[in-house]
Amino acid sequence: MSTIFTKIESYRSTVTILTQATNIRDLDLCTFVDRTSHPGWRPVLEAVCQMKLIKFTFYAAPSDNDELCRILSTQPTLEEIVLDGNALNLGQLDATALPKLKRLTAGLVDVVALAPGRA
Repeated sequence: MSTIFTKIESYRSTVTILTQATNIRDLDLCTFVDRTSHPGWRPVLEAVCQMKLIKFTFYAAPSDNDELCRILSTQPTLEEIVLDGNALNLGQLDATALPKLKRLTAGLVDVVALAPGRA
C-alpha cells in the first residue's frame, strides 16, 4: 500500500513520486488545501490520471468535483473508492466509468450519484 500526503510546499515532490512510482495501485491522496486554486495541483492531477489504480481514497471538498470526476473517469481498473468529504455532485460521471467498481465508501449523496448502473 502506498500513501502520499501532499501539502502546498510538496506538490513538486508529489508529482515526481507519482510519475516515477509506476507500481502504485492503492493511492490515498490527502490534502486539505484548495487544490483548484493552487498552480501545483494541475501536475498532480495529470500524474494521478495516468496511474492504474485499484483503490483510491480522496479527501474532498465541493470545489474538487471536476477534478475528482476527471480522475475517476481515467481509472477503469478501480475496484474500491473511499471518498471522505462533502457531497461532490458526481452525477456528471459517465455511467460507463468505473466498470470494475466493487466497493464504495462515501456519503449518501455520493453513493446515490455513483451507484446507478454500477451494480
